Amino acid sequence: MGSIRISVRGYPVHFHVYVQEPATKSKIDQLAVFLRRLPDQHLAVLYPIFVMARKPGGAMGGGTWRPSEVRSNFTGAGHVRNTGIPAQDVDAIAVRKNLGVIGLSLDRWRRPMGRLEFTLFHEIGHCVDYAFRPGGLVPSGATAVDFPGMETNRCGAGSMMVRRAAEAYARYMLRPHRIFHTQPGAMSAARANRRIIETLRRSAAFSSVPASWEPR
Repeated sequence: MGSIRISVRGYPVHFHVYVQEPATKSKIDQLAVFLRRLPDQHLAVLYPIFVMARKPGGAMGGGTWRPSEVRSNFTGAGHVRNTGIPAQDVDAIAVRKNLGVIGLSLDRWRRPMGRLEFTLFHEIGHCVDYAFRPGGLVPSGATAVDFPGMETNRCGAGSMMVRRAAEAYARYMLRPHRIFHTQPGAMSAARANRRIIETLRRSAAFSSVPASWEPR
């Protein structure tokens, strides 16, 4: 257990690990390679990443909490017991600095590379969406048609449009040549991919990202 700070193109990314797992530093080093794919504008707003036993409510999975939600979700006695994170750490790392939290429960952290990075980047998508509100990752007027093949019923955060956008964001960053994960109906695969990218790039979250930027 402990805190590990890495630097990605000069931007600090903080991992705070509250589980005993082998090869934690190796996993973080591997994730750092993927984090380089983020644009500078999104690296600059990343919340600290907590690896914890369970989410505050006791469930497994990933989660992202805005600054206004951190104290109430993490510092109660039951939440401390579920997460394994001391309340004073939450206060020092996030609350006093007015930061949100990206969280991964132990079962998600145990996922192998090839799955773990998609889990983390989905939560980063929510972080970016929050940081660039109003608007976030969903452009004005966007509908499900703008995120073809992006059904995501496993995520419990926000509206279905925000869930689709966060999943699309993760896949755009990690697998930009095939973003959708279910066949997008009558639309061709190539057109579906372009539609998703065009939609994300119209969002407030990408308004300051240069048009020439690509995840690589």
